[in-house]
Amino acid sequence: MDGGLQLEFSVKIKVHQSACTAKFVFNLAPVSRIHALETKLQEVEGELAAARACLQKARVVFLEGSTANVDGRLQWKPTERNDFEVTDDGSAIRFLVAGWYVISLVMFLAPQPAGAYIEFLINGEDFDSGEIIPFNGDRDVSACIGSSIRFDKDDKLSFIAVDYQRSVGAGITITKIGD
Repeated sequence: MDGGLQLEFSVKIKVHQSACTAKFVFNLAPVSRIHALETKLQEVEGELAAARACLQKARVVFLEGSTANVDGRLQWKPTERNDFEVTDDGSAIRFLVAGWYVISLVMFLAPQPAGAYIEFLINGEDFDSGEIIPFNGDRDVSACIGSSIRFDKDDKLSFIAVDYQRSVGAGITITKIGD
């Protein structure tokens, strides 16, 4: 035998006056390193395929909006998507597919006479407010808001610039990260 081991096992069985001997021989062949690496590679390939499938599920949308002097409520431009839509009045983003999402909002404000803050609304209810945009004197300023949230089908997301409602622009990136 080439580099392997042989294991012999004998059993003697007696029943009354009769006796019987059973002999078992096992040839133990070494596991090659290449075989072990092939097995590990197959496991890693399976994990990679699962990760790729997860990434392909991720959906990203970028929308632009402005206040358009409508009580500080951001008015979003319509989008042609299967998973999101802008409401008829443009004031909210409706989620057509339930799941976990990462929301990243950037607000751009022209020079303003005082500070402001942003209200973050889900289905018209205050989810997070108090994102303060400081007084910026005679300079343009921007503020970022980010969050991971689980939305149900038909949930609506909207934002309001409070205290300073003019000359506000925004961009939002929405990424679906899971069910």
